[in-house]
Amino acid sequence: SSGINAEYGGIISNISRSIADIPVVNYNASKVSRSKYIQTDAAINPGSSGGPLINLNGEVIGVNTMGLTGGANGIAFSIPITDVKRFLREFSAGTQNMQSSYSLGLQIITLKDDMASFLHHNGSLDPSVNSGIYVFDTMRNSPAHRAGLQKGDVIILINKVAICSRSDLSNALQQSNGRPVTVTFYRPNRGFLEVDIAPILSS
Repeated sequence: SSGINAEYGGIISNISRSIADIPVVNYNASKVSRSKYIQTDAAINPGSSGGPLINLNGEVIGVNTMGLTGGANGIAFSIPITDVKRFLREFSAGTQNMQSSYSLGLQIITLKDDMASFLHHNGSLDPSVNSGIYVFDTMRNSPAHRAGLQKGDVIILINKVAICSRSDLSNALQQSNGRPVTVTFYRPNRGFLEVDIAPILSS
């Protein structure tokens, strides 16, 4: 990858990586989370984001997009050049789909078996719950924040439909078309609760 007056080398480990299964991704960018990326360990920071990802033949194979921080150093993502070309063709033809994308403003982790077992053991999760979405944080003044969701809550249903993954959450929010959804969640020491939240369009 390259930035302003700088070049970085790295190894590509995946050419079709979804970031939907990566913990603690800012889920306000829900359209981004549904895309596929080239994963590399080349450094991508604010100075190199937007620059080209180049192979050993000097060919541009992607556009640098994001790098994870906070315990995930050495993981970065680029938009594949095939997607960039397709976007440019559609944009030039005036057919680019500008589909709305809705968000609650959550930072989440998919609840897997090992995490559920840990939460069961320390009394932070009802034994009947083995899947869902763990709320790691809420964005300030977001719909989730205003509705009172907080770290440690585990979302299990939206509009009575089971939520077991990030894609389940995304699909439920997009299907709402911005209408309020009923979120059922478990909160330690409080039990099962429900709250209605209206998603907002993500930027």
